[in-house]
Amino acid sequence: MARVHRLGAARQLAARALASGGIQDSPSAIRWDISASCESPVLVPFEGRPDTRRGEAGMPVEIVMETRCRRCRQCLRYRAWLWRNRALAEIASCHRTWFGTITLRPEEHYLAELRSSAHLARRGVTLQSLSQEERFAERHRAISRDLTNWLKRIRKVSGAKLRFCLVAEAHKSGLPHYHILVHECSIEHPVTKRQLQDSWRAGFTQFKLVDDPRAAFYVTKYLSKSILARVRASLHYGKNALSIAARENSVKIRPTNSIL
Repeated sequence: MARVHRLGAARQLAARALASGGIQDSPSAIRWDISASCESPVLVPFEGRPDTRRGEAGMPVEIVMETRCRRCRQCLRYRAWLWRNRALAEIASCHRTWFGTITLRPEEHYLAELRSSAHLARRGVTLQSLSQEERFAERHRAISRDLTNWLKRIRKVSGAKLRFCLVAEAHKSGLPHYHILVHECSIEHPVTKRQLQDSWRAGFTQFKLVDDPRAAFYVTKYLSKSILARVRASLHYGKNALSIAARENSVKIRPTNSIL
């Protein structure tokens, strides 16, 4: 079923599609393939209709986007590549970078499972009824509160302005553990290894300073291995690297008639 939008918003999307290689099948219909190398593209239809209550008029616009599935081997490789470039940009621009591994004690995993079960019970769902991917996502969601509190404690005790990229990886047991890059933004306010490790109260950590870009490859390699791997990062993490992705995935603009 197509997602219905206001006509003005659909026209803006249509203009963007045509400027980026979209194909105009009719005066009001456009196909836009942005799936790149995806092995199982997903069709996402958009439809713009005039809002008669606002006095809008015009021909409806339909855009069918062929997008990445985000699950196949090629999509996972692209996700790893994109976050790797973001991490490399942060490493290059920050003062120092720490690489760390974060694990939880068995009892903390048990408490996280209880929180997940209580959260799901309010919706009439049990943790055991979910798929492996959904169970991992729920456990990660429950642990995220501990990770947030850990970051707050580090910033409070160190006074440092930090940026980070954290990747959740599943053990063979299905339980999550984490790999993280912590970037110091200022030379005046460093963070110490003890502050990083002692601030985590739910289990065990190991941190070391890195000056080798290969740390970005190590953290992000898990993103290409499994759909279970998840990313949590600072706002606009590696923003400069986005221009790299845009250039790598740009398509040749082909002349076409405008529907506007």
